[in-house]
Amino acid sequence: MKIIKEKDEERFIRKVIDNMFEIIIDTKTGIQYLSHSAVYSGWGVVLLDADGKPLIDNSYKTEENE
Repeated sequence: MKIIKEKDEERFIRKVIDNMFEIIIDTKTGIQYLSHSAVYSGWGVVLLDADGKPLIDNSYKTEENE
């Protein structure tokens, strides 16, 4: 995955879980995504909390949500 940069800051941070899975964190919103990549396919989904809302990592969040 290519890390997208805005104003010399990383917009997305990747945390590798193992060879095929990683957590991708949007540094503007703090929303976390689970990503899987394989040779011929791949997928990504938003991680949800117990209420079904996007799971947010506030330690990476840089902008307030309304």
